[in-house]
Amino acid sequence: MPTIVPPSGVRLSMNRTLSAALLLFLAGPPVGATSTPSCQTDAPVTLQATGDIIGSGAVTKLDLSWFGLEGSSASPAFFQLTLTNSGETPQMVRVLIELEASPTAPSARDLCPSPCWLQREMTEPIEVPARSTVIRTSRDLFSTSFSAGGVEPSTSPFKSLIGRLGSIPSTYLDLRFSLLCERPGREAWNLRSTDASALAPWSIGSPVRIQSSVAMGPRGDFLPFYQAVNAPVSISPGRVAGEGQEVLRTSAPHFLFQSDLANPATVYPSGEHKFLLELWKMRPDDIAATVTDRRPDASWETDLGSVPFPGTWPALEAGATYAWRVQAQLRGPVKEPLASTLRIFQVAANPSPESPSGEGVGHLLDSQLDALESVSRTGRVLGPDERRLYAALIILTGNDSRLADLFASALPALDRLRLDGKSTSLSRVEAMAQEVLEGRRSLVHLEIP
Repeated sequence: MPTIVPPSGVRLSMNRTLSAALLLFLAGPPVGATSTPSCQTDAPVTLQATGDIIGSGAVTKLDLSWFGLEGSSASPAFFQLTLTNSGETPQMVRVLIELEASPTAPSARDLCPSPCWLQREMTEPIEVPARSTVIRTSRDLFSTSFSAGGVEPSTSPFKSLIGRLGSIPSTYLDLRFSLLCERPGREAWNLRSTDASALAPWSIGSPVRIQSSVAMGPRGDFLPFYQAVNAPVSISPGRVAGEGQEVLRTSAPHFLFQSDLANPATVYPSGEHKFLLELWKMRPDDIAATVTDRRPDASWETDLGSVPFPGTWPALEAGATYAWRVQAQLRGPVKEPLASTLRIFQVAANPSPESPSGEGVGHLLDSQLDALESVSRTGRVLGPDERRLYAALIILTGNDSRLADLFASALPALDRLRLDGKSTSLSRVEAMAQEVLEGRRSLVHLEIP
């Protein structure tokens, strides 16, 4: 066997050189090759993504485990992917899962700039038999194998944001899914930085996105929307147990409570109400801690935080004591109530059958207006007309919790009230509030600067 002696004096055997070349050939193309014969982008496979709960209205009950951020495969299905093969032979495809959050609060967006990923990963190849359908739910993804190089839920930017905030912020959820061929280029293994255009050569069909059926959230967008909700705050009538007794002069009181959920931008599907108002007549042996263990004597579903005494309820008994609370009806793959503090009141011995709402909106909600004054940073005290305006606004907005934030920083200029861009009057605003109370008008969208 001849040998070659290079100038350096190192002896190289021809058979070793040929063996090295053969090994190089058998190893295939170098890392970074951008084409393989088996990447079939014209595969007869289609992808559909659905999510009935998140598409039909705002989600107000959200658990990190539903996105694989924590927890186990026992979580409910949040969305469903349907892969359909219309061809005569089995097909191997991958699914690119891109779940991106867009928090509504500027401070949260600053902490998690776009793209604020929940997940961006590519599955290992999935076989779709000929003339068949394969279904994968969000729950199934716990046991699905993903290729390395993507954004995993457990270490995602959104998970880090939640850790910094201590809770899940209100956010839009952009849920996108794409089919990729079985053996895509190296771009698909670098999903932390690769953009959509670089993935296009390996895509089968167009990406799909889960959309909502109604515009939701502060942007009025058709993306699924999660609204963070705290427990409702009951305001009147009555007092919290242990804080004394309040005696009402009416047998038909007006109920007032406050909740993030009252925001009209948080849209629930038709037929699903946001709140359940519950009332119990207290028995002699009742205590506040256990009265809610039994069925309420009366209940009322509503979407607003201001509820005139329901006309279908019997008038309250003179001298009797009652307890009430409101429950926010949180919705998501798992529905859950979130209750306010229980309030207790007594009806006077000779009550008036008239509800305070029958006397107009100007004098309503005095206790809440007093509370608003106490947190105002302006140091001013509301005048009579200003109190009338805020009472009307509370009714018009369903007692939106953002009113308190607005009041804390500014007081209204009554001579510059505008409606649909045109000057209006306090009496016109009050008239609209009265129409809301009577069910003749409703608010469909609200923006508070």
